[in-house]
Amino acid sequence: MIWAVAASLALHALIAVALSLIPAMQPPELPPEEAVTVEIVMPPPSPPVPPAVQELAVPRKAPETSEPRAEKPADPPAMVHATNLFSAKMLADPRNRQARQALAQLAGPDRIEQICDAEAMEQIQRWRQNFKPDRLVAYAMSGTRTDGATLIADGAAFRSKSLWYNVKFKCEMAANLRKIASFEFQVGAPIPRAEWETHNLSAVH
Repeated sequence: MIWAVAASLALHALIAVALSLIPAMQPPELPPEEAVTVEIVMPPPSPPVPPAVQELAVPRKAPETSEPRAEKPADPPAMVHATNLFSAKMLADPRNRQARQALAQLAGPDRIEQICDAEAMEQIQRWRQNFKPDRLVAYAMSGTRTDGATLIADGAAFRSKSLWYNVKFKCEMAANLRKIASFEFQVGAPIPRAEWETHNLSAVH
């Protein structure tokens, strides 16, 4: 058995040596290529086309139809900066004595919110006389926030003629926190009636 394996290995070695002695096959030499002369033959000139035929042969360009341009969305209305402030004068009116007394009982943040609400309703009515605000909720759609002496109400709502409207305002108080130093607002879209109950907005009272 060992002799057979040794003989097989010796045979494989002889075959490998024999293969290495065979010269590599060289590709047959090809005859040199003959140069080919290329001649460009121009087509004969076409006879002139009569004007009438030429006019028929040229297709007329279809009139261009301009695609309707998408309307640019309207920019949101800018904030209205109040040039006159009215809450101090309103509270000083003798007819509002009870309102002044009620405000005096409120803590600072609540008092500021009530003063700013009153200013907002007066500003809206003077801005557009078709609005007759009789109630305003500063936190109707989202909560208010403060920045120093400034009350910011981005989700307020006011009622006019039994309908509710979105409004946002920024109300900056004076140093004594008893009167307004500056005010700006922006009236938004009407609030759908289906949302009134969710935000505790009543048509009356």
